[in-house]
Amino acid sequence: MSKCPVCNSRKPQRSCPGVKAPICSRCCGAERGKKIVCEPDCMHLQKSAAFQAERDNVKRAVDFRRELDYIIDREDAYLHQLMKIESTIVSISVNDSEIHDADVEIALQAIIDAAKTARNIPIETPLKLDARHVTLVEEIRLAMNPEEKSLSEAEEIEFLRCVWRVLISVRAHHVHDYPDNYLGFLEDSFGQMQGEDGEDDEGGEDDEEGGYGKDDIEDAEVVEDVEDAEKCPEKANSK
Repeated sequence: MSKCPVCNSRKPQRSCPGVKAPICSRCCGAERGKKIVCEPDCMHLQKSAAFQAERDNVKRAVDFRRELDYIIDREDAYLHQLMKIESTIVSISVNDSEIHDADVEIALQAIIDAAKTARNIPIETPLKLDARHVTLVEEIRLAMNPEEKSLSEAEEIEFLRCVWRVLISVRAHHVHDYPDNYLGFLEDSFGQMQGEDGEDDEGGEDDEEGGYGKDDIEDAEVVEDVEDAEKCPEKANSK
């Protein structure tokens, strides 16, 4: 009986262009790139590379989602940034009746998707942005970074966490039969806050009710990263 020429013990099962002879599957996996100099067109090498690339993609997606979810139940530390994003959204929407909840959701998701692309995390379905979405994206970025300076990784993550948390709130409040449910909710919240005459305690309560309670998370179970991260069982650990 013929034996694998690499280990000289097991039965050869795979054709190996590297050694130009059949080898066993164990040596194919263990000695690939070591004792065996693989040919680029080897199908086993290509399958292995594709599998490893998919694992890397999943890990990056899970790690990124975990970074974003850090803000959940820690909203108090981010209230200033969260309110800045939502006040920007309100300012734009009151001046443009064509902007609806779905537009806000697309714009916020576009910011998250851009960050994923920069981190080599695949996006299954690229969003189609129109002028309204681009305006929202640009104004939100400008509100959070008025000097338009280059952000450090830590600053970028802080920004993305806030965008993610507002996106959760949008999805929790958005009702398809009422295209402006979230925007109406925001406008009412900001209107009430302005009428409080600077009463910080009541204003603080409004902040908490303004979209950052636990009900948001429960209502937005559907809020999964519309792409790869929702396929990862590890995501449950980040909720």
